[in-house]
Amino acid sequence: MLYDYTHVDGDTIKNELNAAIARAEELLASAGASVAQPSFINTMVPIEQAIAVMSEGAGRSSFLGNVHPDEAVREVAQQAEAMLGSWTVSLAFRDELHAAVAAFAQTPEAKSLRGERARLLTVWQRDFHRAGADLAPEAREELQQLQGRLMEVQLEFNNNLNEFSDHIEVTQQQLAGMPEEYIAQLSPGVSEDAYFITLDYPQLYPFLEMGFDRASRERLFRKHWSRCREENRLLMEEALRLRQRIAIVLGEPSWAHVTLDMRMADTPDKVRKMYEEMTPVLTAARDREIETMTAMLHADGHDGALMAWDWRFYDDQLRRNQYGVDQLQIAEYFPLEQVMTGLLDLSGEVFGLRYVKLDDALAWDASVEAYEIRDRESDELLGIAYTDLFPREGKFGHAAAMSLRVAHRLDGSRELPYTAMVANFTPPYGDRPALLRHEEVKTLLHEWGHILHMTLSQTESARLSAGQVEGDFIEAPSQIMEHWAWDAKILSRFARHYQTNDPIAPELVEQLVAARNLNIGLNTATQVFYGMLDMALHDGSDSDLDALLRESFAIMGLPYPEDTAMLSGFAHIMSGYDAGYYGYLWAQVIGDDMFGRFVNPIDPEVGRQYRQLVLEPNASLPAADMVRSFLGRDPSSDAFMVLRGLRDS
Repeated sequence: MLYDYTHVDGDTIKNELNAAIARAEELLASAGASVAQPSFINTMVPIEQAIAVMSEGAGRSSFLGNVHPDEAVREVAQQAEAMLGSWTVSLAFRDELHAAVAAFAQTPEAKSLRGERARLLTVWQRDFHRAGADLAPEAREELQQLQGRLMEVQLEFNNNLNEFSDHIEVTQQQLAGMPEEYIAQLSPGVSEDAYFITLDYPQLYPFLEMGFDRASRERLFRKHWSRCREENRLLMEEALRLRQRIAIVLGEPSWAHVTLDMRMADTPDKVRKMYEEMTPVLTAARDREIETMTAMLHADGHDGALMAWDWRFYDDQLRRNQYGVDQLQIAEYFPLEQVMTGLLDLSGEVFGLRYVKLDDALAWDASVEAYEIRDRESDELLGIAYTDLFPREGKFGHAAAMSLRVAHRLDGSRELPYTAMVANFTPPYGDRPALLRHEEVKTLLHEWGHILHMTLSQTESARLSAGQVEGDFIEAPSQIMEHWAWDAKILSRFARHYQTNDPIAPELVEQLVAARNLNIGLNTATQVFYGMLDMALHDGSDSDLDALLRESFAIMGLPYPEDTAMLSGFAHIMSGYDAGYYGYLWAQVIGDDMFGRFVNPIDPEVGRQYRQLVLEPNASLPAADMVRSFLGRDPSSDAFMVLRGLRDS
């Protein structure tokens, strides 16, 4: 049942890819030939089957470019990703497919379609339209070339980041404030009594939060904000030019208009309105926080303004001083294995699931684990999920849930989905287990929400499965699960000290929850900065990129960090969040609204309704319709919901 990743090499990746392409091409040829006798079975089903075949091929080839420990294998997998990307881009430009689908759309059968099948036809018609099916041949050819090159640029940008590594060297004295367990995980530096701090998240963020040495925090921050600054800056500029030209060819004023046409927000104006509504209350809270932190900075003997490499440190100091929240002390109650068990127990109880950990994951790395996800009542196997949770050289640098094979049932029985959670959590060392910071616990819950969304999908179609819901809704189901990280009763079920097995003290959880909205202004401003920058980059203007970066950073209320290159590391907008980063806050508004139905946060009755009405339909329905059916009313559009903590501060 499991694919054996343990024996994968460059040749197997090429073979899997070639076999997938060959089979997919057979299916597409069948669909194209149906133009004389178009029907749902003859036309749409082969296209969907081809999508499913290529999904599985990607899970056995290009996916490994993100995770495989062997650099040579990653290189071949990255080449496979480029080939798959080109193949995917070409789909909507195939005249024979467009002709067959157009012919089917005119049939009485097509006009009588309802539900998911009608939506599937509409989605494919939209894709052909976006590929310039209504344009002159010269424009279509240009559009295909632009799309192909854009895909290549995005892949190269992200591969550069995955392969990039850098560090700063610090002395023992410069590590003041860092606990022994953090220092024990650092590699020795070149100089005597020195250590390297890398840009891996388990080393980067704890030092920015707890390192007393301001100069070292600045060096580390600048390294992080200057990744791949030469090569990726050029790629970013090219991607923005390509996107704008695509928009012009399609007759749209900007890439943001092209992208939002397929999302809940619909237009850039609605996104701007959301930010405009947030700005007054956000800036008022942010200014109060900066004033408090600046006073602390001066009390520590530093002159001048609070800087970008300071605020996380003083945020942590305030949490300790005002609420007694020591992130590393709290982490001692979150050993990974225990948290994972708690997560599986909770999600199983709420959503009616049962998990079986497999004895041998046959995975690409020995640290990877695999789980069967089964329906609790019927014991039906719903999917397989891998967890790859620790940093490695060349590995994908963030946290994400990735589809290795999509769920669908167009060809009769349900095709089993395979997924992988890829993250970079604090690893174990010596006899000490992996202890998760509370932020990492939230990330684990969040990404598992994506895993369940992909796994529980009951769509007929591969095209409307996996992560194909509107881009500004896709985060909402995961953000719902983050609420569990703030509930004392829930945490008491699995948060136990890794040495004594004592449950986390209720007062410690109360302190953690009480500190939740501390400095929410700066924390939220960070999200708004990224979202405003993303929209500014894609609004069709010819403004200088550095000027846009400075203008957007102004929402932080901090001096701009000169001589950095943040755009070169802005991976989100080269990975599907282009003109869509706002979706994190947009989806949080909707996610908070939906979570409000859980009067008891782990109510299995509401959980099963949520599974049936939101998770299982996936993209077979518009997101607004799914949310409406679950809430019994229209979803809230109140942007201030996401800032309720600001209003209370």
